[in-house]
Amino acid sequence: MAWIPDIDAFETAMRGAGCEKGFFVRFDCSGDATTEISRFFRVEHRVIIPIIVREILDDQIAHKLV
Repeated sequence: MAWIPDIDAFETAMRGAGCEKGFFVRFDCSGDATTEISRFFRVEHRVIIPIIVREILDDQIAHKLV
């Protein structure tokens, strides 16, 4: 649940800036966060790509940046 307020704030920032796609970098990810990100896409057709720091360090991020 710790992600949800952060994601809500990120969604608000995306709306305010008129962004259609955003990259949200965190140290971990929860199922609640994934659910909220999916809901945001279904309702507003805006994409949030969650990026986990471990993926960056492991160099597994290239496929998400497309």
